[in-house]
Amino acid sequence: MKKASLSLIGVVIMVLGLFPLGYSERGIQVQEKRFALVIGNGNYKSSPLKNPTNDARDMALVLKALGFEVIHLENAGYRAMERSIRQFGKQLGKGGAGLFYFAGHGIQVNGRNYLIPVDAEIETESDVKF
Repeated sequence: MKKASLSLIGVVIMVLGLFPLGYSERGIQVQEKRFALVIGNGNYKSSPLKNPTNDARDMALVLKALGFEVIHLENAGYRAMERSIRQFGKQLGKGGAGLFYFAGHGIQVNGRNYLIPVDAEIETESDVKF
């Protein structure tokens, strides 16, 4: 684990530590479900990245330790990312809190942001949304 990863994980622990796992109101213990989707993409054909998979792995471990139910992907293609986002949305639809973490390439086109899957083949701006 590198210093940057340690700092990032430390910040996550510190921030999430401010939010209790549950709270007690008039003696009733309430526990909110917590879900996380963590994606680390680094194995791009052109412009590969070294740290995203390690960062995502570290983040998933910390979130699991904090009681999150984690969907964790590494070097995900378009279909895998779509499936996991859909699954994450279904979990959140049942109630609870959600956290999304992505490490990898992203791009902005016409004011919209896109996360890039590792199998993306982008030749023109119009290719980005697919």
